[in-house]
Amino acid sequence: MLRFFCMLRGDAYHPCFRFLGLLPLLGALIMLTACGANTDQTYTGGDSKTIKPSPTMLAPAAVLKGVFKSIHMITITDGWAVSQSVPGSGSYTILRTRDGGVHWQAMLDCVSTQGQGKGFIAPCSTDFHSATVATVMAPQYNEKTQASSSLIYHTSDGGMTWRSSTISASSLEAPPVFVDGQHGWFLGTDHFPGRDPGSAYIGGQIALYRTFDGGQHWQRVVSGPSTSQLPTTSDDAYGLAPLTANARLQFSSSQIGWLAGNTYQNGNNSQGWLYVTHDAGSSWHPVPLPGKSTAVTFISPPTFFSEQNGLLLASASGPAPAYTPETRFYTTSDGGQSWQWNGASSQLQPINESVADLQHAWSLGDNSNDHLLYATSDGGKNWQKHALPAQFNRYGPVSFATAQAGWMIGMHITHMSFPETGGGLRPGDISVLLRTSDGGQSWQWNGASSQLQPINESVADLQHAWSLGDNSNDHLLYATSDGGKNWQKHALPAQFNRYGPVSFATAQAGWMIAMHITHMSFPEPGGGLHPGDISVLLRTIDGGQSWHEVSRAKI
Repeated sequence: MLRFFCMLRGDAYHPCFRFLGLLPLLGALIMLTACGANTDQTYTGGDSKTIKPSPTMLAPAAVLKGVFKSIHMITITDGWAVSQSVPGSGSYTILRTRDGGVHWQAMLDCVSTQGQGKGFIAPCSTDFHSATVATVMAPQYNEKTQASSSLIYHTSDGGMTWRSSTISASSLEAPPVFVDGQHGWFLGTDHFPGRDPGSAYIGGQIALYRTFDGGQHWQRVVSGPSTSQLPTTSDDAYGLAPLTANARLQFSSSQIGWLAGNTYQNGNNSQGWLYVTHDAGSSWHPVPLPGKSTAVTFISPPTFFSEQNGLLLASASGPAPAYTPETRFYTTSDGGQSWQWNGASSQLQPINESVADLQHAWSLGDNSNDHLLYATSDGGKNWQKHALPAQFNRYGPVSFATAQAGWMIGMHITHMSFPETGGGLRPGDISVLLRTSDGGQSWQWNGASSQLQPINESVADLQHAWSLGDNSNDHLLYATSDGGKNWQKHALPAQFNRYGPVSFATAQAGWMIAMHITHMSFPEPGGGLHPGDISVLLRTIDGGQSWHEVSRAKI
């Protein structure tokens, strides 16, 4: 009923949507012409508009609900995070903290409508350039026209306002990036249908788009054929370097940018590569790396800590006959014109890692269940093992802002099956945001966590929240008045057998839908309701301890 009135408003950012949606409670990240690419001056209409959402303050950061997808801390106080309402739904929330993760604000809702097959939805992708500049991309699919497009949001004021624009191209693995409020780039695929009938997600070409006016206009700068690198279909093995489906994109200024990735050759063997542009993407040049470059299988985009100093991680294959996988640290002190490798390598794979500066890095390796965090303070020459809190059995992502200050998600999951509604979380599971101030040697959390599923919840302020958990038929409403540290049970009217959604405007005033359904079968015409079923609107003025009927509807 409440959702119906929200739909009549047609305002996705009206507070009623935030109450009724599944907002997670948080508590707690060679030139192109030489390889067959084309220079293109086509301009694509940006369909640009400015969005000013009302940021919603969520509960204290140690309370984690829903699925915490990533965290990216910029400084010891400022950072971003992404949560997913329900896995498979394509609905995400962009969050921001200004106090080191103690409190979070919901800055933007991102909804993807692009399928990936087998019932999965392509995720929203993000790039957090700084504490104020961020980019979010929502893959879009129009069932009527069967056309794919990319809806791009970007902010230069820390998420208080967002400018959106749409490009008629499908997204690939790299998120779009902005370096300020005006200059942005997007790597996508267009010219559908593609060359390979076995892949519906790769068009005939892979192209780089850019904007110099904040997305009002997008210029299709360069493009290349989406040639398949393998005899069998694989969505990350299309294109010619540097315009490939698996390329990662990064820009350090309005003129200097990087494309990094790998190309498959000789069967499934891959060769990593790195390209640079000094003219905002109009031309690209290969960057040689020292050492035996043929052993490098994948390269990540570089991270710069100043205008001159940067670091990149590369996956490589060790010497025969074992060919043991290893990770190399390459550094630059001249803005990326040259790169050095100190000869050190690690068998850790850069799957779940964070880098704070040229010397300090951390990794969970390829197995987050061994209760160990690996840390280096000498640029990868030596690695130390730090034990993680034993009460959790899954860790990550991890994000360090300095050599000492870091954040990480810790979870205790009783059923290790994914995906599940609620992200694999079930009653009794716990997920919290951990923090370290000694480089990962020890981790702290304030004890605030929830074992409730974020299925039917409402948040009034930093301390007060309510949830029906994952079973609205137990006639109980759970309430917290201390930011999730403790939860109280309130009995619901027994004459009903289904409850929710629930919506609180203050710590005392709330509303909830309650129903008495005679046939518990879904879906049915009319939403599962049969003649004789009852649906009422209840109200409380004492924080959910008692409820009174406001209006009634009978089928």
